[in-house]
Amino acid sequence: MVLRSHIETVVTIYGDRSVAGMYPAGGAMTRNRRIFSFACVLVLAALCLGAFSLSTFSRTVKASGSLPTGLHVVSGQIQDGSGHVIVPHGVDRSGSQYQCVKSGGSTFDGPNDQTSVSIMTSWNTNIVRVPLNEDCWLGINGEPADGDSSAKYQQDIINYVNLLNQNNQIVILELHWNAPGGQQAQGQQPMPDADHAPAFWTSVANTFKNNSSVMFDLYNEPYTNSWSCWLNGSSGANSSPCNDTAFAVAGMKTLISTVRNTGSTNVILLGGLQYANDVSGWLNQVQQLPSNLQSNLVASFHIYPNNACISTSCLDSNVAPIQSKFPVIAGEIGEYDCASGFINGIMPWFDSHNIGYLGWAWNTNSCTGTPALISDFNGTPTAYGQGFKAHLATLNNGGGGGGGSTVTDPLNDYSKIFVHSSNLTFDNTNTTYFNNDSSRLTRSATSAEWAVWKQSGMTQFVADTYYWPGQTGVSDFQFYTSPDNSTYTQASAQSNNMGGNWTHIQYTLNVPAGTNYVKMVFPTNATNAWDPQIAQVTMTYTASSSTPTPTPPTPTPTSTPVSGGSCKVVYSITNQWSGGFNGDIVITNTGSTAINGRTLKWTFANDQQITNGWNGTFTQQGKAVTATNVSYNGTIAAGGNTDIGFSANVGATNNNPTSFTLNGASCS
Repeated sequence: MVLRSHIETVVTIYGDRSVAGMYPAGGAMTRNRRIFSFACVLVLAALCLGAFSLSTFSRTVKASGSLPTGLHVVSGQIQDGSGHVIVPHGVDRSGSQYQCVKSGGSTFDGPNDQTSVSIMTSWNTNIVRVPLNEDCWLGINGEPADGDSSAKYQQDIINYVNLLNQNNQIVILELHWNAPGGQQAQGQQPMPDADHAPAFWTSVANTFKNNSSVMFDLYNEPYTNSWSCWLNGSSGANSSPCNDTAFAVAGMKTLISTVRNTGSTNVILLGGLQYANDVSGWLNQVQQLPSNLQSNLVASFHIYPNNACISTSCLDSNVAPIQSKFPVIAGEIGEYDCASGFINGIMPWFDSHNIGYLGWAWNTNSCTGTPALISDFNGTPTAYGQGFKAHLATLNNGGGGGGGSTVTDPLNDYSKIFVHSSNLTFDNTNTTYFNNDSSRLTRSATSAEWAVWKQSGMTQFVADTYYWPGQTGVSDFQFYTSPDNSTYTQASAQSNNMGGNWTHIQYTLNVPAGTNYVKMVFPTNATNAWDPQIAQVTMTYTASSSTPTPTPPTPTPTSTPVSGGSCKVVYSITNQWSGGFNGDIVITNTGSTAINGRTLKWTFANDQQITNGWNGTFTQQGKAVTATNVSYNGTIAAGGNTDIGFSANVGATNNNPTSFTLNGASCS
């Protein structure tokens, strides 16, 4: 955050910011609405959010109990390595951008131990954003202050990231204070400086590139007026296209390339113009990047009452459209009146769009000046912080607040379905017949259509379905389980008749050990394609307890040779569109000993070109692809499996590869 006078210095303040009509009875109903109202914030008389209505919504997040790993971007979503959609909610832990340049300072403003993190995560957070100082990290221009070293500053940040990860918190590291040449980084500039920002991000990316639970926010709040400057930077002071910046600028294209040149595939956040509040040109600029630089990018958006884009119409027209291609995170939200009327108005809008947000800031500065969520480091909330804390308590964040390891697919779209047959659609009509459920999965033909859900370590699968009571004798849904999406075994589910206008049947399937996939097949003896319907599915799973925080990076373990015939590979196309597709590969160790370190190779049959990957490091020469493990999934136990995925460009033909080798041995 930055004071809107465009000045943020260590002298003034150390806290920054300072399918309808198909039923035989009943009319089509509109989608259920909930109304949220809130007090207008009168920063400028013409700026008022007012009252607005929001669609009833559901979100799928990684459940608590483990740290989300393998973070990557799939279209407009952030997912972990198991395909869970991550909707982050957390706080900005301000201090490490300014404390290191203060006389008598250190790295952090306030405690940074387990007790302090436990207090923070008790607010039901799943993400923490940590601001950094360019000079303190690099050890230049006399910083850190008081003779502290950059090595100490870096190690303090490394230790804090690891501690947050151990508490199941994703971490965003962001460049907050910087300066060109010999100037000290004691405030925020309009853009990253070409003198030091590339070196900063080379070092940070090399340090954390093996930790997939860390995201990089390349620059806190750009305030150049030029989108071309934002993207391309400049070669000198006040040089085109950065005519409003008095130093050579490192544009976002340069910084993305800098990070990727280290081998890092970490998710990258890019804030827009006007202190990250203007994202009107964000999508256009990012789509000008080479395709290899567009992977794993997220739009960062900041919002305060005195910003220009605070109305729902502005959010609808500028923020929401980005989600068709890229995720959005509101990296900072807040207000200056020691109250919560403003954030209570805008948080439901973000919720309704599955956009996560972080409250500025977790420190004890004035809630009118900077603003602060807490009045002391025991976690006592300010009035502003209380509103934020209370709202987080209503969300299933998967943070330190507890809860079961479950994932729910509300069947509003196909994003949580792993793969499905072709004649499926969604019905959002006649909601009163379905206990006010506003979207269900149904068919466009009475054939045996099916859908597969994927969840590693699944222990139970529950499906809520509805049958039309006007027709009797319709068979039950059929269920099949699989460890690898190759061999499926029919399974028996317990059914429970829960009554209702349309008969609500809940199926509960306690799946065999090792199940990672469940297929659900529609009955074929119904007269109408729209009977029955699936309202939602809920998967319970055993969460992994491993915490991959290899910082500094640890070497990849020496690969264990794979004996002939002791591995199995299942290759699936999970989603396909004009010009591209997503692929999923399950590697199973069918041998009797663990595989430590893996190199999987295959050759594409056509002209497929991988543009983005997760749970592995992908390289491609011509049609030949090599996928090596990352730090957290290098071992495959005997009888176990691991899952990798990718996005790729493709021409008119997309045939599957026919053979794979693992550590030099052929797999079945």
